[in-house]
Amino acid sequence: MGSGGTLLRARSRVTITWRRAAFVQVLEAAVVGALLRRWCRAQLRRERAIRTAHELGDLERLRIASDLHDGAVQDIAGSAYAVAALARRDDVPVDARDLLAESAYRLRQGVRSLRSVLVEIHPPNVRHEGLATAIGDLLTRVHGRGVETALESSVSPGAAPPGGHAELLYRVVLETIRHVLSDARVRSVAVELAADAERWQLRIDDSAMGSATGPGTRLGVRRSRLAPVTAAVEAAGGGVTVLGGRDDDVCVCAWLPR
Repeated sequence: MGSGGTLLRARSRVTITWRRAAFVQVLEAAVVGALLRRWCRAQLRRERAIRTAHELGDLERLRIASDLHDGAVQDIAGSAYAVAALARRDDVPVDARDLLAESAYRLRQGVRSLRSVLVEIHPPNVRHEGLATAIGDLLTRVHGRGVETALESSVSPGAAPPGGHAELLYRVVLETIRHVLSDARVRSVAVELAADAERWQLRIDDSAMGSATGPGTRLGVRRSRLAPVTAAVEAAGGGVTVLGGRDDDVCVCAWLPR
């Protein structure tokens, strides 16, 4: 009887221990589930915030571009035509005509520069023109500033990723080019664009003439400049990687799912 009671008490303790362990496991699963749901909600809020900021930024850039085009650009263009017409008048002295003609030329150059800035502020309709075509137009302006450029694309000129992915990849190139043009030591920029059944891929390589500010400086600045668009690309399911090379060269790789 004594041994039977001892056995019953032992079984009771085992049962209690098992129930406690099961309760702890259920409690842990509930806590982990709650934390996971909270993390998912926070991630969704972050992605929505990034998309909203991106959309608001596009609207603001469009407003600024429209104001510049309808205001300053039109005024300067009108002044250029008026000065050019005045320079052709016979009653204007020859010396004054030459000065007016030079002023009209500089005003026209200013209008071209402002229109290039407008394109950078509010990019073209990439989905309509095609991503490769839009990137090629951007590189043409870079080449005009004395930087060697190259574009290698395995996709058709009019092709573009769906949704807002085309604009995101274009923004990666645009922000990279802006940083490149701010560094007088950059001598060349090469862009590769490719697409397969799963993703669109972009690679941008730029080479600089030595390092004037110390190794890695351009790499750190590039990562900082690309941080907003990197967050937007990651929110869309892609990624951006910024790598350094020899002589302070920089390589930017980006991808987005099809």
